[in-house]
Amino acid sequence: MATASQFAASGTQLTASVRETRLVAHFRVRGKNPHPEIIMECTGLREAIKYAKRTFKHFNHRNPWIFQDSLQGRVYVLVDSEKEKLNS
Repeated sequence: MATASQFAASGTQLTASVRETRLVAHFRVRGKNPHPEIIMECTGLREAIKYAKRTFKHFNHRNPWIFQDSLQGRVYVLVDSEKEKLNS
């Protein structure tokens, strides 16, 4: 197996291919319709959490439950309802 310096010496260029993973994110509010309120495509947990923080008021205080299923290519985000948050 050749090293990077051997490739450089031979004039061969190294290229790295990065495959971007696309996931489907499902956002739900507890106690509401069992179907997702919002479904979107994202690149991973961080993007899904950023979106949830922008979409759901007081996201961090609504007991968020976040799960990534890499085999199915999905992210699930579940939060308490706004009313439930205000009552606690």
